[in-house]
Amino acid sequence: MTEVALALIAWLLGLLTPQFVEQIARRYRRPELMRSMSLELDEQRFTLLTIRFNLRVRLRQVDREFIAWAALRARNYHGINSDTPARQRFIELEGYDDQRLAALNAPRDDRRSTWFQKVSLPFTSSQVSAWAILSPEVQRRLIEILSRIEMFNATVDRLHTNFLQSFEPQITAENWQALRDNEQIGWSLLDGLAQQAVEQIDLLMPMLGSP
Repeated sequence: MTEVALALIAWLLGLLTPQFVEQIARRYRRPELMRSMSLELDEQRFTLLTIRFNLRVRLRQVDREFIAWAALRARNYHGINSDTPARQRFIELEGYDDQRLAALNAPRDDRRSTWFQKVSLPFTSSQVSAWAILSPEVQRRLIEILSRIEMFNATVDRLHTNFLQSFEPQITAENWQALRDNEQIGWSLLDGLAQQAVEQIDLLMPMLGSP
């Protein structure tokens, strides 16, 4: 390529406004960003579904409404955990008769697993500065999801503190019972926040495209 041709190309590129260059970058970067977010959100949705099930077992509230809610999302999930027994179990729950459902909701006195895991969206959170290339509606949904996750994690921390306090040697029977009651309230709050986060992801996914 001659020096004249190179100079001409440089001159033409110099005519491009920064706004036009930005539009080109957005056109090619947006689909990649949306797909990566979609993949991460789909995995987190399944994680939250699993957490909701465990919470419902603890609360003895695995009812037909929840089973239908969980089975629908389990069927639509095709991520890295799609071949696990957990996904299949959500689908099989729809076939439980009243007796098996009652056994699943039987009272338990096992507190070993009361500290539920925190959840996160590391990729999506790390791309906040790039959200400007997404539509305002997508950005709003992302903020809603991250807000629910932040509240969920804060509740997990409070529950863990509550759990440890219940084993203090000087605790009175009255205070111990109060901590147990607060624990039940906390589980219900986690269940509600997990449901809200999943349903916000449901609304966002069609805007991002299927993973």
